[in-house]
Amino acid sequence: MPFVRLAACISPRGRHGAFLQLQKNLLYTLSQWIHNTGVKKRGIYLLMKTRTDSPPIGFIILDAVWNFKYVNDFGAQVLNRKPTDLIGKHVWTEFPKAVRHAVYHLFMQARTTEEEVEFEEFVKPSGMWVHVNAYCVSDCIHVVIRQIQMIEREVTLQSEFFYKYTDHVQDLIMLTTDDGMIRYVSPSINQLLGYEDVDVIGTNVLDYCYEGDLSALQGSYLAKFDEASRGKGTVTCRFLHKQGGTVWFENNFNWLVNEDGERSEKLGIWRDVTKRKHIEEELTKSKANLEMAHKIAGLGHYDWDILNNVVYASQGLLAIFGLELDTLRLPVEAFFDCIHPQDVKQLQEDMERAFQTGSMNSSYRIMLGDGQTQRIFHTLARTTYDEAGRPVRFFGTSQDITLQKQTEELLRKAEKLNVAGQLAAGIAHEIRNPLTSLKGFAKLMCHAGDDNKQRYYTIMQDEFNRIELILGELLILAKPQAVQYLPHAPLTILEDVIALLNTEAVLKNVLIEWTYEADLPLVLCEQNQLKQVFVNVIKNAIEAMKDGGSLMIHVRRCPEGICLTFIDQGHGIPEDRLPRIGEPFYTTKEKGTGLGMMVSFTIIEEHRGSIRYESQVGVGTTVSIFLPGQEGNCQSSQ
Repeated sequence: MPFVRLAACISPRGRHGAFLQLQKNLLYTLSQWIHNTGVKKRGIYLLMKTRTDSPPIGFIILDAVWNFKYVNDFGAQVLNRKPTDLIGKHVWTEFPKAVRHAVYHLFMQARTTEEEVEFEEFVKPSGMWVHVNAYCVSDCIHVVIRQIQMIEREVTLQSEFFYKYTDHVQDLIMLTTDDGMIRYVSPSINQLLGYEDVDVIGTNVLDYCYEGDLSALQGSYLAKFDEASRGKGTVTCRFLHKQGGTVWFENNFNWLVNEDGERSEKLGIWRDVTKRKHIEEELTKSKANLEMAHKIAGLGHYDWDILNNVVYASQGLLAIFGLELDTLRLPVEAFFDCIHPQDVKQLQEDMERAFQTGSMNSSYRIMLGDGQTQRIFHTLARTTYDEAGRPVRFFGTSQDITLQKQTEELLRKAEKLNVAGQLAAGIAHEIRNPLTSLKGFAKLMCHAGDDNKQRYYTIMQDEFNRIELILGELLILAKPQAVQYLPHAPLTILEDVIALLNTEAVLKNVLIEWTYEADLPLVLCEQNQLKQVFVNVIKNAIEAMKDGGSLMIHVRRCPEGICLTFIDQGHGIPEDRLPRIGEPFYTTKEKGTGLGMMVSFTIIEEHRGSIRYESQVGVGTTVSIFLPGQEGNCQSSQ
C-alpha cells in the first residue's frame, strides 16, 4: 500500500512544515477514498498504527444529520469513549456542552462554506488539547484530530514552581488564544468566580464578560499589535459569577508572539478590584452629591497653584462665574476678570494678607455676562506653605450670598423704621421746644425795634437749624441708602448720633459723656450704616438704665485701628446669655425683636471690624466696637 509506505517515511517531529501539510493531504485523500470505495475500517486503522512512534491521529466522520458515521480509536479516546459507543449517535446530543465551544460554530462554518477550518480545542472529557482540521466531503464532515505537543508550554505550566505559585496566588492567571479561547486558567478561578478550571478551559473568555463591559474586553483582542508597548496592556471589566452577580477585574496582559513575530497567545493576570470599584463608585456618588449640594447652596470650591498661577475650580464655581465648564485649569486672572472693578483692589489686598496670615474671610461682587447684573460672594480660604515658608497653594470656597444680603438689607430697613418709631416721642419733644421759641419770637418781632429784630432773627435761625438737624437724622434712619465706602471721621458720626439721642437720654435721666484721643485715624465706611450701629448701642444702654445713670463713651486708638467703648450703669446681662447676642430674634428686652444687634454685628463685620460684649449683672455692660483705621488720614481733635 503506497499510502502506508509514505506515512512511514515522514518524520513525526514538529507542528508545522512539510510533515503536517503532507499528513493533511494524505488523510484528505484517504478520507475521499474510504467514502467513495467503502474500504473496510481496518484499512484506516492499519494506517494509523503503521508507526508506533508516530503521534496518534484521530479520524471522525459525521454524516449529514450530525451522527457519528466513523470514529477511529484515538478519535474516540480524545472524546473519552469507545468507537462502538459513538457510531450512530448524534454528536450534539451526546456532547451538549460543546455547543458553547468554538468547535460547534466552526463545524457549522465548514458545512456552510464547504471550506476547511483549522483550530485548536480543549476537549474536556479527556483533558486534551488537540489540533483539529475539519472539511466537508459530499454531505459529511471529516474531522482530523492531532494531540498538540506543547513542549515549552508543558514545561512551564507543569513545573513545580509554577503550580506552587498558581495554586496559592489570589489573582487569576489566564492564557488564551488570540481570539479569546481559554487554554489555561489558575485554580483561583473557583474562589473568585465559582467555576472549576476544567469548566472553562476551551471556552471563550468573552462568554464570561458582563455585557456592558464586553466592548472593552473585545477591544483588547481586536487592537492592532503595538510594538512600542511590546504587546502589553490593561483592561478593566466585570465577569459573571457562577452563582450570579458580577466581579470587577483589572487585567494586566502581555501578548506572546510566535517565531514569525505574530501574536499567538495572550497571558493575563486578573486582579479582583471589586472593593476598589465600589469605593470609586461611592466617591463618584459622593462627589456628585457634593456638587449638587454646592449647586443648591450656590457654593463652589477652588485650589490655586500659586507657583504655576493655575486655578483648579469645581464645576459649580465655573458655572457661577460663567466660565467654560470643560476647562478645569485656568489662570487666576480669568477669575479676577469677573470681579466687580471696585472690589478687585480690596480682594487682592485680602489675598496678599492671607499669604502672610494663612487664612482669608472676604466678600466681593462679581459681574455676570451681561455686564449689568451683580452677585455678591463670600469666600473662605486657607494658605499652605512649602518647607521654605513660601505660599504654594490656596484652597477655598466661594458662596453666593446675594439673597442673604438682600434679606439683611430688608432687616436693616425694618430695624431703621423700628428705631424711628421708638424715637418719635423724643423727637416730637425736641422739635416742640424750638417751635415754641419760634412762635414766641414771631410775636415779639411784631413790636420789636430794629436792634432787637436782628437778635431775634439770629435766635430763630439757630432754632430752625436745630429742627433741620433732627429731621435729617430721622430721615437717614428711615430711607434706604446706597452703600459706598468712603473715609469718614468716626467722631463726627458719633457726635451726630449723640445729638439725636440726647433728648431721649435726658427724658430717661441718663447723662451721656464722652472722651476721645487726638489725631484719630479715619475709617473707611458707609457713615449712615455706622450711625445705625451707634444708635442701636446707645439706645440699648439708655433703656438698660431704667432708674437713670451715666453712659461713658471713649474713643481711642488700638492695634486694629480705632476702638469705641460704650459703658453703661444698667442692670447687666447674665454671662450665659452673652454668646447669643447678635442672633436674630434673641433679645434681653421685654418687647425687643433682637434684630437691632444682629444688624449691627453684620454691619461691623462688613466693615472688617468686630464687636465685643462684657457685662456684669447689677453693675453694667461694656460694648467695644473695633474698626480698621485708614493710616495717613487722621481726624483732628475737636
